[in-house]
Amino acid sequence: MSKTIGTTGAFKSCHPASLHPMETGSSEKAPILTCEERVRHRYGTGDEVERLSQEANCIYWGQGLLEMTYQVVDAHLKALEESGQPPLEIHIPRLRFVHIGVAIPENPAGPAYLLEERISGDFVKYIVNSCAKPVQGLTPEQTEIALFLAFSQHARNYLYQTIKVRLTETGAAHLLTDCEIITHQ
Repeated sequence: MSKTIGTTGAFKSCHPASLHPMETGSSEKAPILTCEERVRHRYGTGDEVERLSQEANCIYWGQGLLEMTYQVVDAHLKALEESGQPPLEIHIPRLRFVHIGVAIPENPAGPAYLLEERISGDFVKYIVNSCAKPVQGLTPEQTEIALFLAFSQHARNYLYQTIKVRLTETGAAHLLTDCEIITHQ
């Protein structure tokens, strides 16, 4: 049974791995990544680091944009509360993107890795690539998340009228990953 996801030679694949403390000669310990190696074609280390860094930056930007959406929502809810109006009877899912990092090898010829927080559960594509519209066939909980993500896209477009920002989000439960950011004016 293969422990990789996807076809051999694909840019992204999943490997069982773990982080361990490594003695560095000082009193501090540095983390070291160990994993099973697979025979496959890879990009050169420089290209790999560049591509993985771009993917990591998308996750960081996605988290920042998501946090901005929550700031707008929370400010609106607080204003409603302070005005004496009854609270809205809606549930707002609290989501976040996975914690990630890029592991760069000490050996210039060694492979680089994108390290992502482990996600349990089935991966779900929430938003259609072509527009801020939920994917069809989701469970009620997944639909609630997809509707919030669609709302967040519309809210960002309203807030930043000069530039359109669209995220395509995939995830499991309340963790998001595989963020794609598309902008146009």
